[in-house]
Amino acid sequence: MKTVSIRPAAVQDAAQISALISSVARYFTLHPQGLGAESFLVSMSADAISTYIQDPSFDYLVAWAADGSMAGAAALRSDNHLFHLFVAPAWQRIGVATRLWHEVQERARQRGRAEIPFTVNASPYAVPFYQRVGFDVAGDRVETRGIAFIPMSRQPAAAEALSCDTRACPLCGGPNGCEAARCGHHDVPCWCSEAYFSPDLLARVPEPLRGRACICAKCAAAQPQTVSTPVYPNR
Repeated sequence: MKTVSIRPAAVQDAAQISALISSVARYFTLHPQGLGAESFLVSMSADAISTYIQDPSFDYLVAWAADGSMAGAAALRSDNHLFHLFVAPAWQRIGVATRLWHEVQERARQRGRAEIPFTVNASPYAVPFYQRVGFDVAGDRVETRGIAFIPMSRQPAAAEALSCDTRACPLCGGPNGCEAARCGHHDVPCWCSEAYFSPDLLARVPEPLRGRACICAKCAAAQPQTVSTPVYPNR
């Protein structure tokens, strides 16, 4: 089972973060080779990333694999705008994006900012992922500077204001074995952070419980093991 550790980004991580973003850029640029998006891609350069890491209005995190490779990166701006969320291709569909999202969300909560809406400009590929963690489409598709994105927002009621037993599987009602739900925070290792949950399986979760209650291992194992369209979250 693949595992990652998440920590605050350091300036020396900027070049690797930039390289990671470049490896998935074709999923948010209008042209596969990034033609027309040159000025936007400058904002993803190592120098730009270094500036974000040092800016106190940003909370920048990186996810590292045991072999020293970078699995993903995320940045929250002003405690409520998900500025970056990218996962390396080799680490897609095993829960890294979800772990990074939960970590930045928890950091906002600790600063008393959990009661304000979160926003994100999601790449079209990333929309299903954000919907699974409680975001809703908030505007029409935008095409500008050679890229495409869809504005999305997540109201506090999408998760925090709802009351439910997060230790129960939302499909079968049995224990889900989720360590994060048991502890009440997400900085703990858990089988679910690296499990694959198909879009069809997640669509069966009742709307109020999406992004809150973890599906159990038994229900996850019963799903067809097919691979769907990769998710590449975007600025």
